[in-house]
Amino acid sequence: MRISIDRMFIIGGIGAGVMSLSAHAELVGQWELGQGDSTATFQFDFQDNSTYVISLSWDGELTGRGAFDLIEDEALNVFDFEFSYISYSFGDFLTGVGIENSYDYGVGSPPNYTDTWGYWTAEGDADWSSSMIGFSSRILLDGSRDG
Repeated sequence: MRISIDRMFIIGGIGAGVMSLSAHAELVGQWELGQGDSTATFQFDFQDNSTYVISLSWDGELTGRGAFDLIEDEALNVFDFEFSYISYSFGDFLTGVGIENSYDYGVGSPPNYTDTWGYWTAEGDADWSSSMIGFSSRILLDGSRDG
């Protein structure tokens, strides 16, 4: 099944200069994880043109970083999920995500500084926008979409 990703993202080692790419990606996997009254959707777009969508349910307060921990726990024996990050005094910086056979890693290496994960958010049906805060500061709401 082919889907059209209706957002712009900056991800991975893209070449000379900073570039935004509009993507057409293959939906490779989609899962529903967790339990609770609130549900958020996470979309992961990889440089190999694979897209994965995870709907995560929970109760209480949950940050984007906490959601990644919960996805990692809930994904055991369902699908392969891993992520890496660097912790700073001001929050966590996402450096890598792997789902099944797709994995992208980057820390903003010179000279172009483009090999980073872009973190995008939206609430409900609103348009995607680049997050102005890190995933450890992002408070998820019922209907949140992160990617």
